[in-house]
Amino acid sequence: MSYRATRSVTLLAFLALSLPAIADDCTSAMVTTAQNPVTTLTIKTDAHGKQAKFGMVQTPTTQYIQTEDGQWHSVGVTVKDKIDATNEDLKTAKISCQREGADLVNGVPATVYAVHADRDGDISDAKVWISSHRIAKTEGTSEGAHYTTSYDYAHVIPPANAKPMGSR
Repeated sequence: MSYRATRSVTLLAFLALSLPAIADDCTSAMVTTAQNPVTTLTIKTDAHGKQAKFGMVQTPTTQYIQTEDGQWHSVGVTVKDKIDATNEDLKTAKISCQREGADLVNGVPATVYAVHADRDGDISDAKVWISSHRIAKTEGTSEGAHYTTSYDYAHVIPPANAKPMGSR
């Protein structure tokens, strides 16, 4: 996964964490999600149908990213850092969040929102499923690939074999 694609997927997921002036239940869920450690699994499907899986674990103080080769890396990015970066982005981005209906995520009821973002002509669209006041799933497209990310708040365990980003 390219750095730009990783940034886009991460931003799509965390963009939703601080959306301004949208439906109260959506806003509340985004803030609640940002305040919780989380494990995510992203499945990327390219234009040819080839799939790749990527993991991410966010603790209050560190983010761990699993690259396409299966290796885990640690990054000194805190939840607060991500929220601050997203809020900075939102100063110029045009964001809308529209409730689309209801669905199930892993058998649990969720409310579905369509999120549209325009960052100086860089357009992105995503769907966000919210359950129990937190993001349960996101879907979006970036650079011709489709990404589906599932969120797990019960199993947030940093990988023991993570290397600092940039090391091999």
